[in-house]
Amino acid sequence: MRLLTQRHGVQRWVVHRALDTAQPLLPGTRRGADPISSEISDLLEGMIAAGLNTRQMWAELLDNHEYSISYGALAYHLRRTRSWQQRLRQA
Repeated sequence: MRLLTQRHGVQRWVVHRALDTAQPLLPGTRRGADPISSEISDLLEGMIAAGLNTRQMWAELLDNHEYSISYGALAYHLRRTRSWQQRLRQA
């Protein structure tokens, strides 16, 4: 801690606050962006066809395919793509 305060010429409370706050977004990313790549998306299409629910898909990705993704990100992707597919069918 002391080394950081000396290196950057700031007070200790500034270093504490910087370390305690959430990390900023990386350049090129935006909030609300779908974190699912096309490779995982193709896997998910097969799982949807097999009738798996969101929790089962999430467990399958973590256990058998070694993809690290949050449940919330997966649920967001499925809600977005399923609503898009339903709109295409209705058109």
